[in-house]
Amino acid sequence: YRFTDALLDLARSGEVPISRLDEAVYRILHVKFRLGLFEQAEPYDLKEYPLLQSDSLQRLQREAARRSWVLLRNRGSVLPLKGGTSMQLRGQALDEPYAWNGSWSRTWQGVDTLWDRQNAGPSLREVMGQTFTLGTSKAGANSALVVVLAEKPSTEKPGDIHDLNVPARDIEEARSWCRQHQGPKILVLVQNRPRLLNGLDTLFDAVLLANQPGAAGPQSLVDLLSGAYSPSGKLPYTYPAHPHSLLTYDHKWTERLDPQFGMDAFKPAFAFGAGQGFWPVRYEEVRLRDTLLRGMDAVLHLEVTLRNPGPLRQRETVLVMVGDSVASVTPSFRRLRDFQSVDLGFGEIQKVMFAIPVKEFCFVGLDMRDVLEKGWFNASIQQFNLPFRWEP
Repeated sequence: YRFTDALLDLARSGEVPISRLDEAVYRILHVKFRLGLFEQAEPYDLKEYPLLQSDSLQRLQREAARRSWVLLRNRGSVLPLKGGTSMQLRGQALDEPYAWNGSWSRTWQGVDTLWDRQNAGPSLREVMGQTFTLGTSKAGANSALVVVLAEKPSTEKPGDIHDLNVPARDIEEARSWCRQHQGPKILVLVQNRPRLLNGLDTLFDAVLLANQPGAAGPQSLVDLLSGAYSPSGKLPYTYPAHPHSLLTYDHKWTERLDPQFGMDAFKPAFAFGAGQGFWPVRYEEVRLRDTLLRGMDAVLHLEVTLRNPGPLRQRETVLVMVGDSVASVTPSFRRLRDFQSVDLGFGEIQKVMFAIPVKEFCFVGLDMRDVLEKGWFNASIQQFNLPFRWEP
């Protein structure tokens, strides 16, 4: 059916009054008048937007791309790469800039036309070649292997897939490259959603998640690998390890029950909130002002002491999780209740304060209303777990 045909039939039958149509048309026209579309119907002139191609906008794009990178693993501190390191660059999205931009950029699905490719800026291979020596054959321990797994951009119904697994051919190719390489191995993921790796990530010393960082993505990756900055992104979802185990971080306690009746069933590839810098920020101390809170106006106060041990500035996002130990309905294991991002200089120690109203800990009860029940709760920040009690 077509919306216009159905609406016309409903209007003729009287089920949709003409006054309702007039109201809808009025609202649309009102917005268009406010936007000035009837005063200047021509497309906008690029000269009216000087910042579009400005250096300041490009710097902002680069900074946004830098902050989007999530370092999920850095075994043996292989990153940043040492000076003079050559590179074996393999995989997808080496010459196609559209994979870094994603959908609704230049085109609907994000798969660029030839014209867009010619105007999309330098490719990953080009910017890598400006900083690193790119090799084409097997190399020794002084050469880093960088494998880029990139998903074709898509959105809406055309973007639906039936299988979350990374294509088997891509997995086997990456395994083959790893077997042939002696030096550091780095996996870079550029994708619309978390694609299942089937253990491939364990073959790599470092795993970097880009998602889709935009046109500045390739340059920001070069900046990262060379140590121009330290990554600071946090994983905004639970990255699953298996196709039929898709629990989120805020799952119920009972969903942790494993086949041996232990509490070890939740085993994602990477946990919600994962992400570190080259030199992980140290959580020195977490203090809870009060362990007993009373009344709905009570506030949970936390003080977190951070220290940056690395030689670079580091941006750190502190996540506060809170779980309800016992509830009348099965409670979540824990949920994110607050967070703050702070910048730390080399060797800097900084205190971060949190004030979270207890109303934030409510859940939907059996009567479908928000409820907070007296009892024990647990606030967790990194390795610290702090119990506290609330009473009406």
